[in-house]
Amino acid sequence: MDQKIVELVQELEKFPHVRERLEIMLSVAKNSSGEYDLADDVEMKICEEISKMGLELMEAWGANQEAVKSSLVLKNNKSIIHHSKKKFIGIQNLEK
Repeated sequence: MDQKIVELVQELEKFPHVRERLEIMLSVAKNSSGEYDLADDVEMKICEEISKMGLELMEAWGANQEAVKSSLVLKNNKSIIHHSKKKFIGIQNLEK
């Protein structure tokens, strides 16, 4: 197998939602289910899948950027205090 194809498959392993969308689009192109008779229907389905894939990729990119940037800031600024959510210890009895 060509090295570029191997690399592409390895990258698709990291993004299973992209692989799923590509499989759907290939299925539509082959019309294996037989449900697409009109080019307009195929166009609508392909556009819908591309839109979903784009949204999922943007979400993955954003999550990755947030993780990279926050770790970079924490690494470069040792004086930053990392806050976490406070633990609720319950309602204290105020009567003595």
